[in-house]
Amino acid sequence: MNSRDRQPSMPAEADRAPTEPPAEFPEWLERVRLTVENEAPLMQALMRRAISAVLDFSALSEESIVNATAAPTNLTVLVRALSSGELLEDLKAAEPLAPALPARPSRSVAAPANLSR
Repeated sequence: MNSRDRQPSMPAEADRAPTEPPAEFPEWLERVRLTVENEAPLMQALMRRAISAVLDFSALSEESIVNATAAPTNLTVLVRALSSGELLEDLKAAEPLAPALPARPSRSVAAPANLSR
């Protein structure tokens, strides 16, 4: 199991000092909070886990972020971010169908084979 997939343990959470929420949440964050709170428990669990997975996007390179952000829809933003080189191996380990996702090329591009001397 990948460390990203593990749920935090209760003692570690209890050791953390609580942080005060800002006086005003950004509108998009308040919308997320209200949407999750108004769903059935099973949907709340799905949404919370999906949001937690999105936090792993902080591991993306700037190139992957630019590529994902340029996607035309919110769903394709997620697909591009998940298929980035930084996250694709973790996704393939967790989901058997992930190899069908195209890997995004890295910055270094190999020379074509027909250019050999």
